[in-house]
Parts: sequence; C-alpha cells; structure tokens
Amino acid sequence: MLVSFCSFFQALEDELSGRHAELMENCQVGEDLIKENHFGSPQIRERIDHVKDSWDRLQELAAARKKRLQEALDMYQVRLIDYGTKMVFSYSIQIDCKRYP
Repeated sequence: MLVSFCSFFQALEDELSGRHAELMENCQVGEDLIKENHFGSPQIRERIDHVKDSWDRLQELAAARKKRLQEALDMYQVRLIDYGTKMVFSYSIQIDCKRYP
C-alpha cells in the first residue's frame, strides 16, 4: 500500500511540474496587461499574487508530503530488514539445533 502511495505521489509531482510552466505563462499575460495599464490592473495584480501564493503553499505541502512518505518508506524498509534478519537468525538456530541435537 505504501508503494502505491509513492506511485500516486510521483504522478502528482509530475502533474505539478507540468502545470507550473502553464501557470507562469498565464501570470506573465497578467503582468503584460498590468504594464499596458489595463483598467483592471489592481484586480489582475491581486489575482496574480493570490495564484502565486497558492502555488507556493501547494509546493510546500507537496514537499512535506514527500518527506513524510519517504520517512514511512524508510521505516518500512528498516522493519522489513529487521524481520528478514530475525527470520535468518531463527532459521540458523533451527539448523544448529538439528545439527547438534
């Protein structure tokens, strides 16, 4: 299940990466309108600032999620290694017991 979360998150990161260029292009169109003294410049500026702030927040949340997923994956791998080590140790004891009854 954890691996599927990681796959889902990777797809989300790819989507965000693909959307970033489009978002910046749209913001640039708004900046151009402001430079041309468009009558709605104050609202355009407000909207651009809101969109950029929202994007930054989304990036922060995605980075935090990625960190938590990586920590969970690391913990899972440690537990898996620990389980494997215990199993090998258990089998080696069983083999020794059979060898030296």
